[in-house]
Amino acid sequence: MIMLQNAWKLKGFYIQATDGKIGRVDDFYFDDITWSVRYVVVDTGNWLSGHEVLLSPVALSGIDHQKRCIKISFTRDYVAAAPDAESQLPVTRQWEAEYHDYFGWPYYWEGGGFLGVGPYPEFVSEVAAAAEDDVIHPPQKQVNENLHLQSARDVGDCRIAAVDGEIGHVVDFIIDESSWVIRYVQVDTGNWLPGKKVLISTRLIPQIDWTQASLQIPLTREVIQNAPPYDPDEPLERDYEQGLFDYYKSHLEWSHQKPYWELEQ
Repeated sequence: MIMLQNAWKLKGFYIQATDGKIGRVDDFYFDDITWSVRYVVVDTGNWLSGHEVLLSPVALSGIDHQKRCIKISFTRDYVAAAPDAESQLPVTRQWEAEYHDYFGWPYYWEGGGFLGVGPYPEFVSEVAAAAEDDVIHPPQKQVNENLHLQSARDVGDCRIAAVDGEIGHVVDFIIDESSWVIRYVQVDTGNWLPGKKVLISTRLIPQIDWTQASLQIPLTREVIQNAPPYDPDEPLERDYEQGLFDYYKSHLEWSHQKPYWELEQ
């Protein structure tokens, strides 16, 4: 069963503890190397004096789209007694360890798989590997800060740059609810191709230039112009994903690569 969801359609879903609501989804913090969602940011409103709560995806026990609700297996009092969240990025690894210890969550920065070093333990994109040394990150402030953790809200409206010019800007993210990996960014091509929206696989984004608020992709504007269009009001089916993968693969040296759903079997 395909479990792909537009990130901003989840914004506003309320978080249901075992004994009541604690707030609503406000943002997502993700790792800009693996594109794995590390925390769901919860706006607690007046309950905790406007403080935010960060929830690891491992804490989420179910999503009810009809009721716009995400369940967690903690009480309101237990969440309220947690260490104060570092809601301003970058967060420190020391705080993350303390926070994860309190809730009993595994350290995502240790081990492998979805909760470890990356979503594809056996796969490293040739494009990403070649560009890793050139990735530009924010200036270091402390050696223990998590510089790869980014806000989806802040990345929204980042420009997308092809090899020969800009193609548009980010308007949404497609999250895999089974793994909480961001599979695609949704791009609005703006005045260049009025009305057209396309999906770019995050495996095609080896570089984020935070100094220019730009995501770099190894494709030309012509390739994007001819890419399969995306309708956010229609379900994202596997046949569409396969066609999208085959199209981009035909324009890259990916003869040996497989789509993510085959890598994770």
